[in-house]
Amino acid sequence: MSSEFFSQVDQDTFLITAYEKKMLEQAIKDYTNKSNFYSTYFNESHNIANFKIEDIDRLALNAQTNLSNIIQINNIVRYFVNKNDILGKVYEAIETNVNSEYTITHPNYKDEHKKIYDKVDEIIKDFNKKINIERLIVESIPMTYLEGNYSLYLRKDKKNSNYQVDYYPLGICEVADYEVNGEPYLLVNIRELEARLRKNYNKNRKNKALFYSNLDEEIKDTYPKEVYEAYKNKEQYAILNIENSGVIRINNLKRKYGLTPIFKALKSAIRLENIELSDDKNTLVRGKKIIFQKLIKELVTQSKDMPNITWSAAQAKAHGDLMMALGSSGVSVYTGLPWTEKVEFIEPKLEQTNVQIKNKYREDIMTSVGIAYLLSNKNGFGSAQLSISELMKMINKIYEQLERILVKWYQGILVDHNIDPIYCPTIKVLDSEKLSLELAMSLAKVLNNELNASLESVFRMLGLDVKTEARKREEERELGYDEIFKPRQTGYTISKNTNEDNSGRPSDGKNLDKVDYDKTYNQDNNR
Repeated sequence: MSSEFFSQVDQDTFLITAYEKKMLEQAIKDYTNKSNFYSTYFNESHNIANFKIEDIDRLALNAQTNLSNIIQINNIVRYFVNKNDILGKVYEAIETNVNSEYTITHPNYKDEHKKIYDKVDEIIKDFNKKINIERLIVESIPMTYLEGNYSLYLRKDKKNSNYQVDYYPLGICEVADYEVNGEPYLLVNIRELEARLRKNYNKNRKNKALFYSNLDEEIKDTYPKEVYEAYKNKEQYAILNIENSGVIRINNLKRKYGLTPIFKALKSAIRLENIELSDDKNTLVRGKKIIFQKLIKELVTQSKDMPNITWSAAQAKAHGDLMMALGSSGVSVYTGLPWTEKVEFIEPKLEQTNVQIKNKYREDIMTSVGIAYLLSNKNGFGSAQLSISELMKMINKIYEQLERILVKWYQGILVDHNIDPIYCPTIKVLDSEKLSLELAMSLAKVLNNELNASLESVFRMLGLDVKTEARKREEERELGYDEIFKPRQTGYTISKNTNEDNSGRPSDGKNLDKVDYDKTYNQDNNR
C-alpha cells in the first residue's frame, strides 16, 4: 500500500497527504522527472529520425566522403535554420544581400579582333539573359552555404539557342570517384530519381495530362539525354557530361562532398535549445501548486494506544476531508483532524538557467558561422560591433567557384558558334563586402595621386578592367558622347585665368564702395 496520498485538485493544484517530509520530496521528484527530455526528432521524407547530440561526432567522422552523413547533416541544419533565430537570420541575411551584379571582361582583347569580340559579347549577353544569371547567382550562393554542395547542369538546345540551368539535389546527384583537371564527374542515381519523381499525374476533364502523362515522358523532357538513356536501359547511374555539369563545394577538404559551415554550430544550437526547453518545463512546474498535509508521526509509532483507529484509515480520512474542502465552491471552513499536524503550500525549488550560459552558447553559434563581436570603447561607453568578415570570405569563395563554372560554359557556347575559346571572356561577380567600397576608393586615390601607379592597378582596385574601360571610352568618343556630356561652365570648370568680366561681381555695379573694394583686392592679389 502506498505510504502517501496524491490527488489533483485542479489543473495546477495537487494535494499530498503523508507523515514524513521524505515522502513529499520523493513525490515532487517523481513529478518533475516526467518533464525530462533526451533527444530531438527530425522529419526527412516523411520519416522521423531520432537525433541525439552524441550523433554529431559520428556524423563528423569522414563526413566529406559519406553521402549518407552529408544528407543527414543537411536535414538537421535545415531544421535549425527554420527554428533557431541566429542561424535563421544568418541564412536570411545571405539570401537577401547576395550581390547579383557582375562584370564581363576580355583579358586578351586586341583592337584588330574587335568584330570577333563584339560578336562574343552579343552571344554571351544573350546566354546570360536566357539562363537568368542574376537568379542563378542569388539562388546558388545561399544554398551552397546551407548545404555545402550545389550541383548544376546546363541543358542546351543548340538549334534554337535555348539554355536551361538545372539544380540537382544530393541523393539524386552524386560525386563520382574521378575528375578531370580538378573538376569531378557527376552521377545521377536513376533509382533515386524515379522514387522522387513518382507521383499521380494530374489530368483535365478530357483525361488529358496537364503537363506529363507518365514518368518516361517527364524524364525525357526535363533531364539530359544521358539521364534518359540510362533510365531506358535500366542503369543504376547516369554519367553527366562534364562539359555541361558543375558542382560548387565548400569545406570539402579535398574530398568528394562539401560540408556546410553551419554544422560547426549544431552542438551549441542543440545545447541552447535543450536549456530553453528545460527552462520552459521548469516554468510550468513552478506554476503548479502543491499542498502538503502532514500527519503526526504518533499515528504510526503509537498506534497501539489508539485501538479504534488504523493509521491507513486515519490518513485516508484526513486526505478525503481536505480534498472535499478544496473542491467546494465559495468560502470553505476546514477543521483538521486530531492527527493533522499542519497544512502548507510547497513550491518546487527550480532555478532558471543563468543568462550568461545562454549567451555563451549564442556567441559560440555566431563564431561558428563567421560572425564575431568587436568590443570597443567610445567616449567612455562600452559598445559592441559585429564583424562578418569571415562570413563574407566564405561567400566570396562560393562566388569564385560559380565564376569558373560559368567560364567553362561560355567556352562551350563559343565552340557551338564556331568561335575559338581563346576569345572567351571572364566573369566577375562583384565582391559581397559592399562596406569595403569606401576603403577601395581610398586605396585607388592613393595609387593614382600619391604613388602615380598605372591605371590598370587603379582600375583593378575598384574591380574594373582597364582594357574594357578603354574600349568603352573609344566607343563613346565615336558616338560623340564627349561633346554631348561636356561639363557646363561653373565655378568648378572655369579656370582662374578666364576673363574677369565673365566671372565674379560685375565691375560696373551701382555700389561704388564694393567696386572700389574689388579693384583693390584684385590688385593686391595680382589679378
